[in-house]
Amino acid sequence: MSKWNRLGIPKSPNSAISAFFTSGSSAITESTHNNGLNFIARAHEAVQQGCEWRHNGHVVTIFSASNYCNSHNEAAFMIFHNLVPFFHNFVSS
Repeated sequence: MSKWNRLGIPKSPNSAISAFFTSGSSAITESTHNNGLNFIARAHEAVQQGCEWRHNGHVVTIFSASNYCNSHNEAAFMIFHNLVPFFHNFVSS
């Protein structure tokens, strides 16, 4: 059973990439609520500013490689202080 199924998140095949699945915002919102989560942090997808919130603030994508494949993107990392997430964006030299 995949970790998404354990969280009770319904998924649909992604027609663009056959190995991946997508879920809608309502499914993510319901699943984070039902599992007592504030949000889901995910990685391995380049985003221009290093981090990007999706699904009404219930999913954050964090990408830690700046200028990935010469795309001129920023990188980011997340730290917690008193259970509050903080993000730091940077460009490596």
